[in-house]
Amino acid sequence: GTSYAWVARTVSPALGFFTAWVIVIADVIVMISLAGVAATSTLTLIGQDSTQKTSQLIVGVLWIAVLTYIVVRGIRLSARMQWVLLGLEYVIVTGFCIWAIVNVYVNHPKGSHVLSLNWLLPWQAPGGGPTVLVAVLAAVFIYWGWDTAANVNEETENASTTPGLATVYSTFGLLVIYVFAAFAVSAYLPLKAANNPNNTSDYLTFMAQQLAGNNKIWYLMVLAVVSSAASSTQTTILPTARVTFSMARDGIIPKLFGAVHPKYLTPWISTVIMGVVSALAFIVSLYASGGVSSAIQNAILAIGLQIAFYYGLTGIAATWYYRKLLMSSVSNFLLAGVCPLLGGLGFFYIFVQAAKQLTVAQFWTGVGSMLVGVPLLVLSYFYNPSFYRQRTVAAEPEVLAGDADVLPARP
Repeated sequence: GTSYAWVARTVSPALGFFTAWVIVIADVIVMISLAGVAATSTLTLIGQDSTQKTSQLIVGVLWIAVLTYIVVRGIRLSARMQWVLLGLEYVIVTGFCIWAIVNVYVNHPKGSHVLSLNWLLPWQAPGGGPTVLVAVLAAVFIYWGWDTAANVNEETENASTTPGLATVYSTFGLLVIYVFAAFAVSAYLPLKAANNPNNTSDYLTFMAQQLAGNNKIWYLMVLAVVSSAASSTQTTILPTARVTFSMARDGIIPKLFGAVHPKYLTPWISTVIMGVVSALAFIVSLYASGGVSSAIQNAILAIGLQIAFYYGLTGIAATWYYRKLLMSSVSNFLLAGVCPLLGGLGFFYIFVQAAKQLTVAQFWTGVGSMLVGVPLLVLSYFYNPSFYRQRTVAAEPEVLAGDADVLPARP
């Protein structure tokens, strides 16, 4: 249950439920974006009209169904699928980015720019503070998902160390590939082309088209985008099902969500429900005003708000959980106290400030869907009031010594 379990057990069961709701609703909203990208890119890849809604519907729902089935089949198959998809997209994206940077320095195409470290400085950003805040919110969105490994720690070998290392390694891996790709795109594409609304939805494919010219090799980048959308869809379905599974086991949502498949030993009902709800949300967005492209644009920043909110709660929960041990050493004070607290408060600052910069549609997509969790929390309280009366826990010295579970089993 990750953030749900951490917040519920250490700060407040009610806040834990609300955290879980924010995670679930963010995951459902992002599935609209992921299914849309997977559908349009797949149609482009096979030479079909990517703007035709019926085709988008069929392909998008098919992707959700296939990946839901893979997640139901178990963590090993899901992990193997991730290795294939990630390997494919990383090789293709890295290859095109190297091509773009070499092209800039060898051929000096019109409108290109020499790489500059100033691009990393937020105070150099056009538009100043408001632009940076919206960019940070988008960054929160694109880095989101690094904690998926923590959702499957019970299903992982060396569960006490492997998931934690995986989250750290994945974050640094994302940092490297994102910065490298951003540098390549910024160097190669002229500002006019980069600011063209027709290109902003997929800079990488546009860059690949410009590099390849009449050569169809640019379709490899479309394949990488399909791979990315598919892998992200899978890693969205998987942790969401684990969160609702954990909630069902705690008795605060119907027990149906806690059903385990007798053969695959996965929370299959939660997984299937997530897939069905995601497909329905995608279909609704497809035929809503503006279509899927408008829904994707609104979703990215709206989800950024939701992620900032629950990551902020998680950071504060971490400091609160270790409160009794903070003064036992300098490292405990910094790593278990100052760092997660500053991170949590930083996320809340981003939430408040960035919310002021969003359009009405983006704001209410993010905040409005979060507020739906309030009446659901009330219903959950009456469903199982004993859960909300439990005492929270704090870390004892045995936890740091490795002689006790970080979060002991519920009584």
